[in-house]
Amino acid sequence: MNFPGRLAGPGIAGHAAALLAGALLPAALAPFDIWPLAVLCPLALLALLRHLRPGAAALRAWSFGVGMFGTGASWVYVSIHQYGSAPVPLAGVLTLLFCLGLALFPAFTFWAWARWLRERPGGVLFGFTAAWVLGEWWRGWFLTGFPWLYAGYSQLEAPLAGWAPLIGVLGIGLILAFTAAALYLTLARMRGGPAALAASALLWTAGPLLERIDWTGPTGEPLSVAMVQGNIAQELKWAAARHPDA
Repeated sequence: MNFPGRLAGPGIAGHAAALLAGALLPAALAPFDIWPLAVLCPLALLALLRHLRPGAAALRAWSFGVGMFGTGASWVYVSIHQYGSAPVPLAGVLTLLFCLGLALFPAFTFWAWARWLRERPGGVLFGFTAAWVLGEWWRGWFLTGFPWLYAGYSQLEAPLAGWAPLIGVLGIGLILAFTAAALYLTLARMRGGPAALAASALLWTAGPLLERIDWTGPTGEPLSVAMVQGNIAQELKWAAARHPDA
């Protein structure tokens, strides 16, 4: 089976498809909560990268990142323009450069996967899964990090939520990437696909069961805590006229 067809080869059509897949991924998170996209978008990325040379794979993964951050991190424009008082053209350019720069993280990650892991035994299933999770971890750490749009956050109100106390957001991202790779193996009729899909199904089945467990409980005497937060608009908080001594 030729999955996913012509888009898997080099060319602008495949890059456009990767851009679209990346742009759809943020819809898996709040406020849209279309959580199946957290599996389908990585699945699309894997299918679009599977047969490319490392350089072409990096460009395609960069296109995926541009789409993802372009729709999911464009809110920084508001911070730069409205609260940072940057002119509209400057705020737009800085936001664009920010998103293009963030897209280098998946570009490098999947270049490395295509270069060193993809063709090894288990490289499609375990290699892709590892690349996805390590890429998210690296992005959340490098230069103080930007842990935004982690795929695992899509499962806060979804079947894998029960895993969160045990493996955290990156661990849930691992299950999502593993599921995507298992689906790819199955759809492409590759060896190990059914077994990988069965293992994935067990992980998803365990999620609701784990959610029934109370992992923490109260101990000792209860404490009374009060918190007060000032209701001050951001534009007033940073207004120079309100801080004459600054």
